[in-house]
Amino acid sequence: MIIEESIVIHTAPEKVWNTFTDISSWKSWNTVLTDITPYGGEMIQGRRIRLFISLFGLPVSVGLEIEEIIPGKRIVWSGEIFGISARHEFVFEKCGDGIIVISRETFRAIGLRMLRLLFPDSRIRELTLALLKDLKAASER
Repeated sequence: MIIEESIVIHTAPEKVWNTFTDISSWKSWNTVLTDITPYGGEMIQGRRIRLFISLFGLPVSVGLEIEEIIPGKRIVWSGEIFGISARHEFVFEKCGDGIIVISRETFRAIGLRMLRLLFPDSRIRELTLALLKDLKAASER
């Protein structure tokens, strides 16, 4: 299963990148991924982070590893929970007077049908859009 969404943010690309990569400030703007614990304090390749994602009003703890960072262009992290592997890629591309942020999350699970029953595509898509809208609001302030 792949969930892909994007949003255009009308501000300097550097501001969007800095807002997203400053995980110590996520609590002030991010309503989807909460209670972030960066092991080591900054977002760098190979670093692990722990966060909570709100699924149907319940906080679910997720441990992630940052696989790749290309400054100003791309961040990829991955994790596994309940037998579900997820790889989340964020791409930052300049466009017009701002930047487009593309979120692409790929899920793999032996019981993918069960995953879809527990977490329908539409709910995951809502969370993805909420995260992108939160990033837009924080970056355009």
